[in-house]
Amino acid sequence: MRVFSRLDFAPATRLDYKVNETWTLAAEEYDDFGELRGFTPSDQQSHQVWSVVDYTGNPSRSKRAWVSD
Repeated sequence: MRVFSRLDFAPATRLDYKVNETWTLAAEEYDDFGELRGFTPSDQQSHQVWSVVDYTGNPSRSKRAWVSD
């Protein structure tokens, strides 16, 4: 099928640690290697790593903060 001929391979990964009921620390990685039929050269690929803090206490005060490289 031609509809699948240009699929992009862009995986994401998250590792987290629940500090307590309201705080979670995490590291997230997002990648884009290009089309499945042939990955783009490494200097044209996208790789991002984020440090994340999630606060899920009072719903009116839920927050998310992150820092990227």
